[in-house]
Amino acid sequence: MKKIILAFGLLLTFLPINASACVNGPEGTDANCEETVEQTEQTRFSVGDNLVTSGEKKKSSFFAGSEITDSSLVTGPAFVAGNKLDLSGKYEYGFHVGNGVTINGTYEKDLFAVGNSLVIEKDAKLPRDVFIAGNVVTIRADISGDVFIAANKLVLENVAIEGDLNVVLNTLEIKGEVKIGKTLTRNNDAKVSGEFASVGKEEVYEKPQVSINPIMSTLFALGGKLVVMLIFMLIGKKFFKKLVDFIQSATGEDMKKAVWIGLAAIVAAPLAALALLFTVVGVPAALVIGGLYVILMYLGSIITAVYLNERFLKIKNGMIGATLGLTILSVLCMAPYLGSLIGLIASVFGASLMIRILFWND
Repeated sequence: MKKIILAFGLLLTFLPINASACVNGPEGTDANCEETVEQTEQTRFSVGDNLVTSGEKKKSSFFAGSEITDSSLVTGPAFVAGNKLDLSGKYEYGFHVGNGVTINGTYEKDLFAVGNSLVIEKDAKLPRDVFIAGNVVTIRADISGDVFIAANKLVLENVAIEGDLNVVLNTLEIKGEVKIGKTLTRNNDAKVSGEFASVGKEEVYEKPQVSINPIMSTLFALGGKLVVMLIFMLIGKKFFKKLVDFIQSATGEDMKKAVWIGLAAIVAAPLAALALLFTVVGVPAALVIGGLYVILMYLGSIITAVYLNERFLKIKNGMIGATLGLTILSVLCMAPYLGSLIGLIASVFGASLMIRILFWND
């Protein structure tokens, strides 16, 4: 456990900061974690099921949990990741990832957010640029800078965007009086309902249509992963022995802790790399972190295949069992709508187990 905390500390020192941790364990509870966050000004790193954070946080802060309610004053980037986020604090930069994200906060500089359902309420203060990716995105607050959005559906409700609005989406819904100060750039196949009160200029582009045979694509991807898995198992025999031993002996609580810590690391890595890009000296570190992150997520599905074999398939030959598990995952990933989600879960789960084996030995 200590090595995981140290790993997060090293990751965030590039910013530079000194991180302290509040993680649920045998001697701690969610309540204890919440109390520490509220009362201790220096606590800027916290992981738990339900977090209520407030108070002044000097420099960068990171919070991860199932449900997070934050009203902190963060004089630096705020990294927040979880299932449900309710953010009403004051931040220098915002880096937020969640299933349901509600933003009421004040941002001194840029906001970067990713979510399934993401809402920027009217009380939010956004004086600079906003970058968003999500399924359904709703914006009710005025934005002074430029806006970049990739989403399935975007709802603009009584807002004024002073800069450019750049979107890639399926549906654009306009409610009330919506003004775009400069240029609206959108894809030509977006369905638009409602009318803008005013737009400086509108540019429509055509998305390139690429025809890919899904079966052939899946087979090529599966073949590549099988080759990587073979090499990985040959050069990492000790790692896979530890992995199998952990899977066979781990309790439900052990698996839950491993996934939470791994998820926190997986979310923190790209956000930290993105923050480092704002500094000249941090660019090389950002590239290294980004490369390691891609490798970790790619190998995640291989680790999940091993887990499927050890827990469910129970084939004695680990190589054959993992191959069958990887094939099952590849087929499931072909399912419409749910395929991408299954692939993401497999990568995240496997990457969490890798982090558990590599860094967490207690």
